[in-house]
Parts: sequence; structure tokens; C-alpha cells
Amino acid sequence: MRVAIFAGTYGAFKPNGAASGPAIVALNLAKALNRHSGLEFRMHVQTPISQESQQPNVERLTEEHFRQEYLDTFDAIHIVSGRETALRISDMGYVPIIGTNVVYSVPNQNVNPNQAVGLQKIIEQEMEIDRRKWSLNLTPNEKELGSLHSKRSGMPKERVIAFPCGIDTELFRPNENATRDLIVASVPGPNKGGDLILELAKYFSDEKWMLLGKDEPYSYWDSVKYFQRAKVYIAASKWESQGVATMEAVASGAPLIYARQKYATDGRGPIERDPFYCTEAGLVVGRNVDELKKALELLLGNAALREQMSRVSRQYIMDSFTLEHMAKRYEDIIDLSVGEANHALSTESLFRNGVRLREEGRSNAAIAAFKQVAEREPGNFNAYVNIGMAYRDSG
Repeated sequence: MRVAIFAGTYGAFKPNGAASGPAIVALNLAKALNRHSGLEFRMHVQTPISQESQQPNVERLTEEHFRQEYLDTFDAIHIVSGRETALRISDMGYVPIIGTNVVYSVPNQNVNPNQAVGLQKIIEQEMEIDRRKWSLNLTPNEKELGSLHSKRSGMPKERVIAFPCGIDTELFRPNENATRDLIVASVPGPNKGGDLILELAKYFSDEKWMLLGKDEPYSYWDSVKYFQRAKVYIAASKWESQGVATMEAVASGAPLIYARQKYATDGRGPIERDPFYCTEAGLVVGRNVDELKKALELLLGNAALREQMSRVSRQYIMDSFTLEHMAKRYEDIIDLSVGEANHALSTESLFRNGVRLREEGRSNAAIAAFKQVAEREPGNFNAYVNIGMAYRDSG
């Protein structure tokens, strides 16, 4: 099975070392597939590839990668990010996977006019998914966001698939030689809860604070040492698709305080909800300074509780969010995608695809292909024979 992956951003791609959520999703996906998957893949990225981000099978996107004879060598195409790339490949007649972006806020009476225009434009881009008939829509959280994606795009809910980013637990891990002496938080702006954190810090002026992004950009790679020194990590973003930085801190064993987040998905204004992830690994409090202050006082005054939370935090990631988990989930998604994309193939091509998938040991994807042949041609004896052989192959 061969997969072509296209990423608009990748790794720590800026000269100052900063990185965005989609950039880290792409980087971690490349790591996951290289380390833990039998899939053959090629990732094409639009941004420079830093030395720290370099991975096998990852290269800069060029015009050569848009040639039909090149794309035809792949069984599935996945657009991690990059709308123009997605539309161009769709215009060529391919049926890609799209994801993992999502917009929580919608234009409402509480959004200023300039923001409303930008939000509406992004939502319209999401709605383009259904008109293009792309195979699957990946989202970090299926329970909360599946309905939102489905409503906006018109895609059936069963085609909105949960695909959270895995965390590199070899990089983000506790360091027994590091002293946990910092209170760490990301505060590059109001959307990250910077106003709350700065107000909270006034009550604990005797503590050492590391406010990432407050005065100058910080390197993504430097965040490891700060998380390993975190006596407490505070996540106060207004909203997050997943909160990858929070999960990296948790993987590093940082005790966590998590402020509830605000989502405005229905046009009536923001609604306060628990975060999607890490609620089992830390204290979840209301979005105000008083509740954050009480939680921080509790943790600072109880070293045993901090030590217990550190172990629970790390285990939370190890149980469900490692790169190995990410690779396994991705293989399942690719099988589903091949099944969806099969609808666009001729019956003859679909049958040949099923034979090749079975020969490669991809039994589930082969069964999906042969079943679609049988649905189109109920008298096709060979389709039923191959379904049986694929089931036999799978045990």
C-alpha cells in the first residue's frame, strides 16, 4: 500500500523555530509511519525542512509531484493541510482524504466584523469538502467535532473520522536529572489565555515562571527542557483542536491545570466546555483567575499530589497517544479511504485493485473493494471467490 501525503506546513519550519499545530501533526505522522508502520509513503511539504525535522520519505513539494503518472503510483492521497494543493489534486480527478483542520468559532454577535469575515471564509472552505466528494474528513475529536464537520460539509457522520496527533514520547519524556522548579504556560496572545496567565502570575510572584512566547518567540525544540522542569503546566487556551503542546507537557510528566475552553459553534455566542483531551491527567477548572489560583495553590502546597499527577499524566499519553498508536490508527484510516475512493473507480479497475490489495496482505481493504464489485455486478462469481479468499487470508 502506497500513500501520498501533502502537508502545507511541516515541523519547526520557521527560522525562529516556531511551529504550528498542522506542522507538528505532519512531523509526528512522518515519525510514526517511519518507526511503526508497514505502509509505504511519501510526504510532500511546502515549507523548508529544518535539520531537526528531517525524516526519511519527506521532501519539498515540486511540480513533478502533480504529474498524473506520479500520483497514479499511490493507493491513497491525504492532504494534511494546504487548501490550494487539495483543490488542485481534486480537480485532477482524485478522491483524497482531507484533514485535520477545524474551526470552532463561527460569526456571531460577539465576534468583531474583521474576524467574522475571516471565519466565514474558512467555513466556506470546509463546506467545499462535500462538493468535492472527498473520501474522508479527519478531525482530532470525533465525538464533539464529527457533528460540526458533518453539518458544515454535508458529509455523512461515518465519514468524519477521529485522528488525534500522536506524541513523540521518546522526545517528550520525564528527565530524572531535571529539577522541577518552573510554572510553565504558553502565552503568545489572548487566544492562548495569555491575559489569564499574566493576571494569575501576579499572585505567585515568588515562583519561577516560564511564559513561552511572552516576550520573544521560543524554539519548539527548547520546549522539551521547559516541560521537563515544569512543577506545574497551565493550559489556558480559549480553544484547541487537540492541544498538542499540552499533551507534550503531559508526556513529559508535567502536572497539569487545564482551563475550560470556549467554543462558539452555533452562532449564539461562546459556550464553556471541558477540553477534549487530558481531563483525566490534570485539574480542569473554570475559565477565571480565582479557580486557576485555587488549583495552583493546591498543587504548589502538595508535592505528593504533584508526583502522583506526573505519573498519571505520562501514563495517560502512553496508553493512547504514542506514535505507535498514531501509526496503527492511520493504517485503519487508509483502508477506509481506499474503500471510499473505490467508488470513483471503474468496476474493472476496482477488481484489479482488490487483487493487488489481497496480494499485499491488506485483507480488509481488499474485502471492501470486492464487495463493491459484487454490489455493482451481483453475478460476478470472481468477486465472491476473492471475498472468501481475503477473509481466509485475514484468519
